[in-house]
Amino acid sequence: MIELTYKQTEALDLLEDKTTREVYYGGAAGGAKSFLGCYWQLKNRFKYPKSRGFIGRAHFKTLKDTTLKTMFEVQEMMNLKRGIHW
Repeated sequence: MIELTYKQTEALDLLEDKTTREVYYGGAAGGAKSFLGCYWQLKNRFKYPKSRGFIGRAHFKTLKDTTLKTMFEVQEMMNLKRGIHW
């Protein structure tokens, strides 16, 4: 089970409401921004079957070394099997 912080829950609510058009969620390293982004992307893939999502970083190495690692951690916390096409 995934437990989000108050700030993450607040941001997720804004991401999923019908009126908010942009959400800015920043902070220092270790603030769980990537965690929330990965969680939201996975959640949306189940909510909208056959949809696609995107997470980008300025450099591919950073994406692979940090964000993809976080994606696998979130996937495991959601009890999802590896094997999703990346």
